[in-house]
Order: sequence, then C-alpha cells, then structure tokens
Amino acid sequence: MIIYYIWIIYDNMVNKTPIYGRKSEFVRNMKLWKLVRDYFPIRLHKSANLDGNKQYLFGFHPHGIVSISANITFAANALSISNTFPGVNIRLATIPINFWVPFWRDYILLIGYCDCDRKAITSIYKKTKHSTMIVIGGANESNYSNPGVYKIILKRRKGFVKIALKNGISLVPVLNFGEVDIFDQHKGFDTLNKYLKSYLGFRLPTFYGRLKLWIPYSKPINIVTGIPIDCPKIENPTNEEVQKYLDLYIAELQRIWDNNKDLYAKNRKTELELVE
Repeated sequence: MIIYYIWIIYDNMVNKTPIYGRKSEFVRNMKLWKLVRDYFPIRLHKSANLDGNKQYLFGFHPHGIVSISANITFAANALSISNTFPGVNIRLATIPINFWVPFWRDYILLIGYCDCDRKAITSIYKKTKHSTMIVIGGANESNYSNPGVYKIILKRRKGFVKIALKNGISLVPVLNFGEVDIFDQHKGFDTLNKYLKSYLGFRLPTFYGRLKLWIPYSKPINIVTGIPIDCPKIENPTNEEVQKYLDLYIAELQRIWDNNKDLYAKNRKTELELVE
C-alpha cells in the first residue's frame, strides 16, 4: 500500500492525471452502465447540435442526491454521448479529494472524471481539447433534493462563468428531470445539518430509496441539453460582464424547464426555483 500511495502522489502532482485524464473506452462502454440506464430509465434529449471542433463548459442541474444520471450519461457512454455530440470530449468534474481516495480514484479516472478546481479546469481548456461538465450546485444542493422538488443553487455561482469568459468557451446549460425523484430524505436532521454547515461548510444528505436502503427508486430521468451560449474571450471580465452571461445562462435554463416540464415533470411539486 505504501508504494500505491507514493504512486497516487506522483500521479496527481507530477503526471497531473486528474487534469489530463486517463479515460478508458472499455470502462466507459461496460454493459453495467447500460443496465443502470435501463433501470430508471435515463434518456438524453438535445436542443441543438454542437460543433465538434469547439470546447464547451456544461452546467448540470439539479445535483440530486448523488448525480447518478450525470455519471451514466456524461462520464460513462451508456447513452452514446459520443454519437450525440461527435467530436466533443466531455470530462465530468468532481471535487479534488476524490483523486486521493485509493482505488476509487482509479475508477473515476478510467471513466473520465477531472478535477473541478478552477486552476485544473482552466488547464484543461488551455492544454487539451476537452470540454468539461460541472454540477454547479454541488453537494450543498443535494440537501434540497426531494421528489418533485426542483430547487437549484445558481444565483451566486459565478466562477464557472468567469472560466468560460476568460477562455472564450461556450456555456451549455443541462437540466435533468427526475434525478430528484429517485431518493427520499429522512427528516429531523436540521440541527445537525445547521452545525455542519456553520462549522464545516457542508450539510449531510440523509437519504433512502427502495426498502429504506440506499437503493434508488426506478423512476424515469430525462436530461435536456440547452442551446450553447457563446462567450467572448475576456481576460479580466468585470462583475457586470459575468452577471450578463450568468443571466443568459439562467434564461436558457428557464427555457428548457418551460418547454419540457409538462413532458418530463408531470408530478412536480414545485416550479424551477433558484434558492441561492
């Protein structure tokens, strides 16, 4: 194990594999992912074609509990994302600590994940031809996840817009309908979560599915990709410029919701709501 830990340090800090990747098409195309896809099922719908010669920054909403559909659709190739957007090589981003967890790191590297750190994402755009996908609301958004409830964290999440502007990358909003339906959450942990949020910066989702276990319900998930928002390359974007493109992004996300909610969210309890 000592040798393995030394290798992890070398691979992360010298090879910088979480940035440049070690994607395995064999792992991405394993039959397991198609079985997971069909269990719910998960379906992908696009609003526009994408230019395979360009790079994009995809934003995924809402997080749900564990973002299963993002993993199956954009990391694994269970929905033939390579054929849906030919030439667009998407890397799903995750928190840096995942690349320090033995064996787990090897899995997420093979399936195509990258580091979500701002410097890492910027390096991907400058030094590779890859695109990235960020689950914008992050783990905190999972605490709003309940069946039929579409609450997302976006109002103050401007870092991804700055990255797009500094690199001249088009933004693509992605909205899923159904990820929030596959788990329930236990009630009564408000005090604990208030403490965790205040002192550690995160809250703990306490969830369950079938048989009161961590087995997701078999509910359909439909993912809709939006129309790209072209961003000019601005080395030092002002707050006003960042807000302008965030507003355009939010408007496109709202368009996706309005056009698809009666198809894919018939049992919704809320409309799309930006809570933070």
